[in-house]
Amino acid sequence: MGSRKTTTFDELRDRNVSMLKKAGHTPDVDMAALTSAKRKRVLELLEDRAEIEGLASTQSQREEYGVEEWHEGFVRLRDIPDERERARIWAILPNSRFKRFQQAFSHPHQFIVPSYMATEGGGILFTSTSNFNTMSLQPCLVSADLIPEKLAEDLGLVSFEDDDARKPQQRLEKKAQPNAIKRLKEIWETAVPLQHKSHRLLVIRDSDENLNGTLLYTRTEENGALPNSLRVQHFSSAYAAHRKTLHEGSSYRAEISKLSRLKQDITSLNTRLNRDWRAATPQVEKDAMREEATAMLVEYTSVLKRCENRFKVKAYDFLEGIDGFHDKSGKVNPSASLSKMVAAVGSLETRFAEMYPKGGYNEQDRMALQTVIGEQEHALKTFRRNLQDNALILDNGMELFSDKDLSEPQINSQSSGALRRMRIHPSDLDTVNVSPFTVYSGKLSTKYDELSTALHGRDREGAKDAALSMHVVGKFQSVRALFARIQEHMADEHSIPLTRVREFISDMRGYIDEHQLFPGYNLQSYSEAFNSMSTRLKDIEALIDSHSGDDVDNRSQMYKDLRKYIEEFDLEEMVVSLP
Repeated sequence: MGSRKTTTFDELRDRNVSMLKKAGHTPDVDMAALTSAKRKRVLELLEDRAEIEGLASTQSQREEYGVEEWHEGFVRLRDIPDERERARIWAILPNSRFKRFQQAFSHPHQFIVPSYMATEGGGILFTSTSNFNTMSLQPCLVSADLIPEKLAEDLGLVSFEDDDARKPQQRLEKKAQPNAIKRLKEIWETAVPLQHKSHRLLVIRDSDENLNGTLLYTRTEENGALPNSLRVQHFSSAYAAHRKTLHEGSSYRAEISKLSRLKQDITSLNTRLNRDWRAATPQVEKDAMREEATAMLVEYTSVLKRCENRFKVKAYDFLEGIDGFHDKSGKVNPSASLSKMVAAVGSLETRFAEMYPKGGYNEQDRMALQTVIGEQEHALKTFRRNLQDNALILDNGMELFSDKDLSEPQINSQSSGALRRMRIHPSDLDTVNVSPFTVYSGKLSTKYDELSTALHGRDREGAKDAALSMHVVGKFQSVRALFARIQEHMADEHSIPLTRVREFISDMRGYIDEHQLFPGYNLQSYSEAFNSMSTRLKDIEALIDSHSGDDVDNRSQMYKDLRKYIEEFDLEEMVVSLP
């Protein structure tokens, strides 16, 4: 099922109330006065409403944790009578995994804090000594309508069918299942921050190989009605998350530029009208100012019309309400229009204040992801180079592969010595713990074990097969890194010349085709995958060459085709499938 808007419980409730009214039912209507058909319909809708409330209830989560234990250990904010006290205690709760998880998946009336006591001086002492970044998330009260449906699918919490597409309540029911919510909490508990003291980027450490090493990206939700609510996205790889920051960084820069011009133009228009529109101003000048202002307002309201950010929506509402400088009575009243312009500028200024810190956070996240990508690529590259530089020792007349009788200690010693001289070891890959790099490090570790087994078994061919397998895996990873660079550069299709993309591909083809471990020695079981990769690079070269003389518009289409071509080539799946 494709990605869809996540329906909320409030939307279901509103829809249910609307249908009840349509069926002739309101709280003060006598059911007996309705026709038999309408009574039947009303009863069906009331049953639906009961199901909605059942799905929205968090009682089953408290029961799963233990109702008595839950009430002893935690306090729901809504149960604190004083509103200011509720806000104060929530503010005291440190920014942590425990707090941010609730900001993402709990409504404010479901927020909880550990049991606490007041101290002298008006302080708060939480009775739990647990670390808020390591304590269990099981007592947290998750609302199913705050779990984005794409996230639920990505994390394997649910499986949506085609039939679910038109049934929002059915989709909510799946997300509300105790096992789905429990699993969400478990996954979040495994996640560790990518950056010290920052919880925006989390790396999942789960036993599920499909999830392990993938990333959760949490950011403040701009458009949500919840205070300090968080938006959560799942990324299958560090590369994908990094491209997201590049795209958003570009979007922020473009939006800042656009909003800056808009704000300045509105301010200038406001100043001019305030200065020049007087009772004594000739009508012809007033008409000219009105025409100019109307043209500008039409332009900018069309720009803001499709915006979703709440502050831009407010600005649009203010500007859209300016109709030829007429007030509600139909009279020409520039002062009323001026006040709306001032309000629009104020709303845009709020958007600016919101964007700058977000842009800063985005830049921090970009740098963090760029750092981890660089570190993990380097670890894999070093492993690959050491193997490439030293694998020939397997063909250098090693006594281990002769017919000479060797004792077990001698075999162990020579096998260990061979591995040392090759300068490779699984521990060299311990730092590789983020997707997609874990796919390559995992396969390399497996092949290392096969190499070690072959050495101890005095099996030269088996050892060379294992080494060659690792070499092919390393080449796959280097192509993956190349594809990631091209995708990043194409985030803005004008930022990289076509010739540069071709140079990337040409250089990589040279590396793929030229660097062999054992000249003339092939591993048949890997040939098909290797040839597929080599062919794909040739096809990309051909695609680029076919567009070398195109104009800008056709090149834009070529970039789109190239993106699609790269995205469809699943290198990780190929590596996982290697024998």
